[in-house]
Amino acid sequence: MNKWLLCSISIVAIAFFSVIIVLFMKSSTPTESQALQNMSYYSNNITKITEENENFRQVLFTGPKSQLVVMNIPPGADIGAETHKYTEQTLFFLSGTGEGELNGKKFLIGPGSVVVVTAGTEHNFRNTGATPLKIYTVYAPQNHIDGRVHRTKAEAEADQEDESFGELNSAQIGLSVRLKIPKINVDSTIEYVGLDKDGAMDVPKGPDVVAWFNLGPRPGENGSAVIAGHFGWKENLPAVFDELHTLVKGDKIYVEDKNGVSTTFIVRESREFNPESDSKEVFSSDDGKSHLNLITCKGVWNQTEKSYSNRLVVFTDKEI
Repeated sequence: MNKWLLCSISIVAIAFFSVIIVLFMKSSTPTESQALQNMSYYSNNITKITEENENFRQVLFTGPKSQLVVMNIPPGADIGAETHKYTEQTLFFLSGTGEGELNGKKFLIGPGSVVVVTAGTEHNFRNTGATPLKIYTVYAPQNHIDGRVHRTKAEAEADQEDESFGELNSAQIGLSVRLKIPKINVDSTIEYVGLDKDGAMDVPKGPDVVAWFNLGPRPGENGSAVIAGHFGWKENLPAVFDELHTLVKGDKIYVEDKNGVSTTFIVRESREFNPESDSKEVFSSDDGKSHLNLITCKGVWNQTEKSYSNRLVVFTDKEI
């Protein structure tokens, strides 16, 4: 049973949180084969997968804030000189020998080598040996389209959609500070919350503010950002999301960050959920796009359980 939203006068949601590239959910541990297809975490024998990989580059897993990729560089070939403006990359070299270059400085690499490439650093890695250079690498944030496979370097360079993905996805998005929904007269301060002591998404402190789940993507980054707000506050005081249910497809929502940049989201749909429903689609997505999901309570108040009967989620997509 997956209890994901428990409401008294507030909202609580069991959600995903990340530890490096492993994201845990309150559920039983999956089998190895299940892990490869489960968006909430990744668990596998990375040594075996890296050694067996014959593709120039293959994306194994994409989380809200990081991405796991394996690479195979043939003898005499290289990755190609590049600079990630916003993304940090850590490379783990399993087998083969070669030469690394960071901002013009060259050094030897071999089995066991680890190289951290910070944002803004020009880098390249060449295979100078007689066997393939086998690498697994972690990007933070994501730098390639989820699930992308390129058999050769030439194929990768010809994929302009993937080549431009990293910069578009990683462009610096400041911390969100205000949520504006003109249709329902919302102009609210955004608080930042993580998990409470029960492993659930924490809640806004008062009825007139909203809370962004800061263990997921920022609004505007790829993935599903989540913002929660109160409904039906005690003593009949107005709450920020009292009228959230009136939003319809096409309505616009605006999120301003600390740099004064406003990102627009378009309502796609609204749905009510039973508290026992699976929350995965609310807190994660694997389509390589940016979403913002707004959550509040809905339905009939249960005085005994101090909770509303349903949970309302407004699903939105970033305006392109």
